[in-house]
Amino acid sequence: MIEFVSDFKPSAELRVRILERLASDAAPDDADARERRRELEQRLARLRDLYELGDIPRAEYIGKREAIQTELAQLVPAPPADLSLAGRVLSDFGLFWEHERDHEVRSTLLQQIFECVWLDSGAITAVRPKAAFAPFFSAEVCKERERRDSNPRPPA
Repeated sequence: MIEFVSDFKPSAELRVRILERLASDAAPDDADARERRRELEQRLARLRDLYELGDIPRAEYIGKREAIQTELAQLVPAPPADLSLAGRVLSDFGLFWEHERDHEVRSTLLQQIFECVWLDSGAITAVRPKAAFAPFFSAEVCKERERRDSNPRPPA
């Protein structure tokens, strides 16, 4: 499978756009998110006080606490992307396999890229990338499976 994935080669322009997107997603935390986090933490403290004082029952406290904690978790800034590694992977996608050892992560990525993979005796014979990825693979790699007639007919 690595042969097929290694042939994934976005254009230089697309690589630049992808890296710009990764950089913007890794931008520092903005003031609005910090303010919202501060508000939620204050609400959590007030909620804890109400529970400790006996003003609200435990079930209500737990439900409200979990809702606030869920929103707080969504406000945590994402860790910055390793842009140099991302650039190298976009140039040579085979590097992904060298750095990612988790089989499930690899499988998930392949399911995102490929619509079909054909095997013959355990060897990959052809692949069909999903439409969004098809332009990034060469025509030789993206061939359709040859039709095998399960009921062969004698030559006429």
